[in-house]
Amino acid sequence: MSGELARVPGSAMLTASQSRVPAIIAAAGQDSVLKYLEFFAANIRNPNTRGAYLTAAGKFFAWCDLNAIGPLEQIQRLHVAAYVEQLTRVHSAPTVKQNLAALRMLFDFLRRPIENPAVGEAMFDVVRFWMDLGIDGFRLDAVPYLFEEEGHNGENHPLTH
Repeated sequence: MSGELARVPGSAMLTASQSRVPAIIAAAGQDSVLKYLEFFAANIRNPNTRGAYLTAAGKFFAWCDLNAIGPLEQIQRLHVAAYVEQLTRVHSAPTVKQNLAALRMLFDFLRRPIENPAVGEAMFDVVRFWMDLGIDGFRLDAVPYLFEEEGHNGENHPLTH
């Protein structure tokens, strides 16, 4: 990846500059591109916050390209932590916090597997595999922790019932 932006067909909700996505997102496929655009177009309503978060995300993905980090699905919290550590050396605490908030929200949004029917089907494939081998049952006491949502640990969440 070279840090360049990939052009995505325009949207009525995004300006021309906002309809560009980092190459690392584009390389992850159309679903990731659409989810990235949806995050900024529908999830962040305030235009100033949207602009700040777009800038934060763009700088992070450029840093990933520069440091040969990727593809998208291989970016870990450790990578974000290393990036944030570098930010603390040149930016004020509020700026660093804003960047971290932008990245946390973006990655939470990009990695929501429950909204992807293919993930649910893959989970049932695993259950069917073990049932076909004769397993009697599964412990489901950890199910609440399979679902993440900002401000909620998953326990007693409607998605777990």
